[in-house]
Amino acid sequence: SSQAVELLPAQSEETPWVNNLNTDLGREAGPVYQFDGSNGVIIPESVLAHNLGSEFTISTWMKHERQTNDKHLKEQLVCLADDHRKNRHHTSLFVRNCKLVLLLRRDYKEDERNVFKPAEWRWSIPQVCDNRWHHYAVSVSSQGVELTLDGELWQPENNNPEVIDDWPLHPAADLKTTLAVGACWHGSDLKMKHSLRGYLAGLSILPGKREHSEVLKCLVQCSESLQLPATNLLEPGMEMVTNSHGSQVTIDGEDAENMNQLVRQVAYLNTREFPAPGRRRLEMATKITCVDGTKRQVPFALSGILVLPVPQPTITISGTENISREYEPFKRGVRIFADLRISVSRGEGEVEPIDGVETKLDRCSISVFPPLNPDHEEIHLPESMLKALNIGGSISNNGWEIIGADMVYNYEQIVRQVTYSNQKPAYYLNRQFKIVCSELNQRFVSNEFVETLTVVHPAVASDGVIPPHPSHHQVSRYAAELPSAHLLTQSRPYFSTANPEQGNAVVVVVIVCMGLLVTVLSVGVVRLRAAHNRSHADEVEVDCEWEGAPNITVNPLEESETGENMCHPTESDIDEGSSDDEMYEEESEEDDEEDNTPTKERLAWEKDI
Repeated sequence: SSQAVELLPAQSEETPWVNNLNTDLGREAGPVYQFDGSNGVIIPESVLAHNLGSEFTISTWMKHERQTNDKHLKEQLVCLADDHRKNRHHTSLFVRNCKLVLLLRRDYKEDERNVFKPAEWRWSIPQVCDNRWHHYAVSVSSQGVELTLDGELWQPENNNPEVIDDWPLHPAADLKTTLAVGACWHGSDLKMKHSLRGYLAGLSILPGKREHSEVLKCLVQCSESLQLPATNLLEPGMEMVTNSHGSQVTIDGEDAENMNQLVRQVAYLNTREFPAPGRRRLEMATKITCVDGTKRQVPFALSGILVLPVPQPTITISGTENISREYEPFKRGVRIFADLRISVSRGEGEVEPIDGVETKLDRCSISVFPPLNPDHEEIHLPESMLKALNIGGSISNNGWEIIGADMVYNYEQIVRQVTYSNQKPAYYLNRQFKIVCSELNQRFVSNEFVETLTVVHPAVASDGVIPPHPSHHQVSRYAAELPSAHLLTQSRPYFSTANPEQGNAVVVVVIVCMGLLVTVLSVGVVRLRAAHNRSHADEVEVDCEWEGAPNITVNPLEESETGENMCHPTESDIDEGSSDDEMYEEESEEDDEEDNTPTKERLAWEKDI
């Protein structure tokens, strides 16, 4: 029904609650989600109101197998429980011990607070754990609860389903509810519990009323039907009719030959693009009316149709895996997948043409790790081409994505125009980009193609020394760019007029240094002069002391006449001059000899005369 609310729609920006779920790569119809026993999703209340009403229908496709021998393990498909403080389950559909169980707790009513009513229905059916796809629909109404299995109403058996009675829930005005799929939210623990391990598809809830049985049957059978023969084969008096689902054809008439011809023309039709493989059972019941008016039943004729699995398409992405560019191309922008090629094959040796008339891709994703640095790295999409083809594109630091069904050729042309720019390529050795494409809602996914862009760095510097690789350095936000070292020559001025403030500072420094030098020289000259004056004063003082001492004069004539040495000082003279003798007793004997020798010589000459 169009009024049913889909809880597990296809992944998109409008359905964020399913975007983190795992998708099955081998699915055969519609979006299929895999639950691994540890995950579950919360459905926003804006999608479905939590008051389902007195009548509603829960329907879903499920593929499940027995996981453990624990008979008390619950695996929730849908669960409506308290949002905090308590763990009361209001409505839930779950699997326990390979039984399909519906829990429906009544709200509190004063007149029914002590009334037991059915609250749990347990169906023991083998389909729950046979690891095959089956369609389940549970309808609740005032007449009771019904299960529709694979489009057919399931008939109750002896104590199957098992019905359990219970009291209504206790009143709690401050509590709200949370709707979860694949698990159940426990408000007291604020986490998911009773997670499902299996596959779900087409999970929907129709609130306020029951789904019609014909609709449930068509969900399973409408894609497969029996086709009537052409009407021009009918002879007069012959009639052909079929039921609403196309699962039964009735041919009535009196012409046996025409009857045989029409039966041979009945065909089986399966409109699914990837039908579920397996054997379809066909039964033919025949009744004959004899001439006497009696009717006889001809034994059943059984036959079958074997539906083979359709060869699943294989999407292959190929191209050049390594591209090397220098700094400038990276700054201008480099096409990442310039020669990328996308091909689709169906079966062995059967490759579709690249123009993709029959096959359409619906998604291509490019991822980069580690994420881009938005300060100097960017990815550019061909916006004009995307707009012309009505394909959406989104960019993030982790990569980009284009979404929209279109031919393989158009996707190929779009991907080839994607460019990557880097304004600081010296910081990198290389960058790796991974691309994955898919079709039919990610039903079939391509291989992961990795492209490596390598930065070509200058090998040798001008002075012949190999510089360290720039990509080996971690650049700090506080680093400063310093000018390269150079030699100063006489032809290069020390002061540049281009920066007057810098030149003035140098002049001031030079003047201060010259002032200090002059001061030091002046102090040195003053100290040298002072030392010279002190030495001159000492010499003058010594001369003055010699003038004040007693002088002895010897007359050689008197010595020659008397023959005696007249230079005998008196005792008083010696005493008076004792201090002077002591002062000069340190004079060398050589001076005394030099003074006495000429005196003797003169005396001798005078005696001869």
